[in-house]
Amino acid sequence: MPEIIGELPKPRVLIVNPEGNNEAATAIEKLVPTVRYVTHGEMPNIRQLDWDAAVVFGDALGLEEHLYVIQFGGDWGGAIPTIQPQGGLIYQLKAVPRSRSIQFFVPDALPAAVRPLISSLVSLARSTSPNLVMHAGMQGVSNELSPNVAQPFLEDADHLVLAGCYLHPKTNARWWWLPADIEHPARWAAAALADWHNADPDKFPGGPSWQEREEWATPAELKLQARVKSLQEEFDKFAKDMEQKKLEVAIQQEEEFVRANNSDRRLITAQGDDLVDEVQAALEELGFIVTNVDREIAGEGDRREDLRVNDPDNLDWVAIVEVRGYRRGAQLNDLLRIGRFVARYAEETGKIPVASWYVVNHNLSQDPAVRPSPLVSNPSEVKTFADGGGLIIDSRFLFRIRMQVRSGGVESQQARARFISSTGMLDV
Repeated sequence: MPEIIGELPKPRVLIVNPEGNNEAATAIEKLVPTVRYVTHGEMPNIRQLDWDAAVVFGDALGLEEHLYVIQFGGDWGGAIPTIQPQGGLIYQLKAVPRSRSIQFFVPDALPAAVRPLISSLVSLARSTSPNLVMHAGMQGVSNELSPNVAQPFLEDADHLVLAGCYLHPKTNARWWWLPADIEHPARWAAAALADWHNADPDKFPGGPSWQEREEWATPAELKLQARVKSLQEEFDKFAKDMEQKKLEVAIQQEEEFVRANNSDRRLITAQGDDLVDEVQAALEELGFIVTNVDREIAGEGDRREDLRVNDPDNLDWVAIVEVRGYRRGAQLNDLLRIGRFVARYAEETGKIPVASWYVVNHNLSQDPAVRPSPLVSNPSEVKTFADGGGLIIDSRFLFRIRMQVRSGGVESQQARARFISSTGMLDV
């Protein structure tokens, strides 16, 4: 083999356009044995085949396809022309402000050196909108395609790539693109070098330099290395424990979600017997004494009110309760029906009930937050109903006050007093 004169130790890295990133560039310089600082304007005067990689701050222009690249920010376009197999079209890579997502996905298969750095990438994505995403497109053509991103580091909810590794189709050189404001660019550069060593160990020799070997370390360095190892082990155990606890809580959360759908939230989702049962359960949770009339008093085919409610502090106080659920709005005829139930109650007991309640779950097809008040277009009829001791209870109100009592924000006696003293309308 002929003697090579002037060969520099690998990897040989160009640091391109580092203005404003001097601290990061200096840190990167310590990671590799051979570096050269250049600007875009100097690139035509460099034989790029003498170099293995480039660390680029901002726009990447005029780089050759054999170079491994990590780029921080800039317009990704102009970096590498890529030949697509279909039709031999030439595309250019670029970053465009496209993602406005608030949800992000971290792929399972990440380079080992990248995973510890992902949290900084996620934090930046959450604080920025819109986020740049990696795209490929033909010059002068508005259509844009996803490039051949061999390894996304972070994706949004639409699977747009916010950072990742592009694999050149001809040379298999890796091109990492990261947002300009990412924290610790030197650490990302170190992660790239570790990943590139696995891809091309000839260009990117692995292993520590002699200055990092233990035989040449000071006692203080050895002590700190041991401390770092201990802390990493401690952190790994903590992370494992937290992941297990997070999983347990997530399971509990899912179980509670299912339970609430099958019970508490029936107040704002159900109709028929399911709604009647849940209204009864809610009133009993507030401390009322509740009788299901259909099950405990009325005979077969004898249509009565759904519930009777007594105040535990005053058993002479009684309200008859009709419970209804509708896909659309509450029905005015229900107030007339309650009047007939009052007459039946007086015939049965010889007394007039103190109160008549109409509990209604209405407009079920709408989000509860935007449902109108029940019978909002019938104020005169509502006032007449109220004058006779009538109370219309939006089931959303019953859900909320039930939750307030359960969480301790309202005493159950206070909640009962609100119902007993009210006529007209109780809604959200």
